[in-house]
Amino acid sequence: MARRPFLALLVVTSVVAAGCSGAPGGSSPAPTTPPAPTTAGQPSPSPTPTATSTSSPTSPETTTTARSGAPTANDTVDYTALSSTQKRAFDRALDGTVQFVDDSALESPYVGDEYVDRDAADPFRTHDYVRKNDTYYRVSYEESGGYGLATYGIRATEGEPPDDASVVALKDLSTEVRNPVEWAIENGSYGVPAGKWSSLPQEFDRFEYVRAPNGTYRITVVYGDLFADTLHVERVEVETLTATEHSRDARN
Repeated sequence: MARRPFLALLVVTSVVAAGCSGAPGGSSPAPTTPPAPTTAGQPSPSPTPTATSTSSPTSPETTTTARSGAPTANDTVDYTALSSTQKRAFDRALDGTVQFVDDSALESPYVGDEYVDRDAADPFRTHDYVRKNDTYYRVSYEESGGYGLATYGIRATEGEPPDDASVVALKDLSTEVRNPVEWAIENGSYGVPAGKWSSLPQEFDRFEYVRAPNGTYRITVVYGDLFADTLHVERVEVETLTATEHSRDARN
């Protein structure tokens, strides 16, 4: 069984001061607490863009692999035994590739239907072949072989800035940045849904603290990449299948 990938969190700092006004809707929980962030005056690195693929799937339409012997009952799952989600994922892989991510990422409105719940990949992790309409397909499951989905968390901590800190007024921020910062000020943190930002808005480089009507807040931004798993499917041409092999597979 393949191990599940982990989320490597990198820390960027933008400090802000802020108070309370109306909170934006549609927030998601802030990500897991990261390591201690770096502070003031350091530029915010940009994570891997959402649309960057780390693998090039092989199309089963153009690739046929000869095999000596035959797939066995132990290493083969029949298409009819798959769930509707697993069938959809397999059929999508026949056309090229399919991406698997955790269910928490699928809750984001910015993650499209080309992604499938990672739990649905179990048969493809534990078997080497899928049999569909008496045709065998070799399946290859690759962890973290797909696209990267950027995730961000914004944390607000009330405090007076040092004399050399960069401070901006909450009202002077753009709507894109002001809304999540304001929410973090009112609630302590804000989780930017996966896929919403392909990179951190450069405006965060302008400030370390935000001044709001009710106080001044240091803003810390935490970011990381969620890399999807991928499934590759390759049609297999079974060249030899003897009566003895038929008998052995029937007993398995």
